[in-house]
Amino acid sequence: MRLALIDTTCTTPPFGGNHTFLVSLGRQLAQLGWSVALVTEPGPDLTLCNLLAAAGVQVETSLWSPWHLPEERAERLAQWVAAWKPDVYVISTCPDVGWLALPLLNPCVGTVAIAHNDVPAYYAPLQHYAPFIDCAVGVSSEIYRQIVRGAGIPEPRSTQIPYGVEGLSLEEARHRWSMNPPPESPLRIGFVGRIAHSQKRVLDFVPLVAVLQRRWLPFELHLIGDGPDRDTLQRELRRAGLERHVRFWGWQSQSAVREHLRALDVFLLMSDHEGLPVALLEAMGHAVVPVA
Repeated sequence: MRLALIDTTCTTPPFGGNHTFLVSLGRQLAQLGWSVALVTEPGPDLTLCNLLAAAGVQVETSLWSPWHLPEERAERLAQWVAAWKPDVYVISTCPDVGWLALPLLNPCVGTVAIAHNDVPAYYAPLQHYAPFIDCAVGVSSEIYRQIVRGAGIPEPRSTQIPYGVEGLSLEEARHRWSMNPPPESPLRIGFVGRIAHSQKRVLDFVPLVAVLQRRWLPFELHLIGDGPDRDTLQRELRRAGLERHVRFWGWQSQSAVREHLRALDVFLLMSDHEGLPVALLEAMGHAVVPVA
């Protein structure tokens, strides 16, 4: 089986749950013996591409250049698909070229689109290109309902597939739940995701940390990830004299994220909206108390 993944966002941070999913999917399909290729575009960060390449996924980053128009990119993508001959063509996160290429593909190629979040950016192209999509996948029940009702994809061509995450074994979880840390130990609170106030509301960490400090509660806040509002958040924490309580870890590998989760007591998610928050599922899978 040959599968082509189209995601033009995985070379430009910040990265999110849809990218975590992409790495896991590519790795597991490659382990099953599938031929998997990722088509993306040139960007400043090749971390995800390198992870996929190390797992045996063919990574294509040079099918087009930044100066090519979207229609030209779509034509180049369609030519590559015709030459590589995948059985399945999957659009993950892609604002333009992956969709524009759909009418140019051989009808024998199965086409799949994944909606990772409950936002119009996923539903609008689905509705417009519905005749060219064989199956639309929603990662949560609400996204699935919107695919059917809002985007107009018939139920026989729609499905819900939740993200899968790696967690502790039941024995490891029971051991963790049985542990009683010393009373003087700080409460270790964590967040994993994009450091962006839009949707994630990360600037609300400032008043939260202030309240915890006023209550004389020993605590640590660990922020794992990166994003456009990191500098602003750090500046606001310094201005309020709260920076000593907060540790910024930046972008971490999946194995490093799991090690962080093992050390947390509470996972905090303050988003305005989510599709199916992978980080929250991973935290629960590591026996961390979720607060949302």
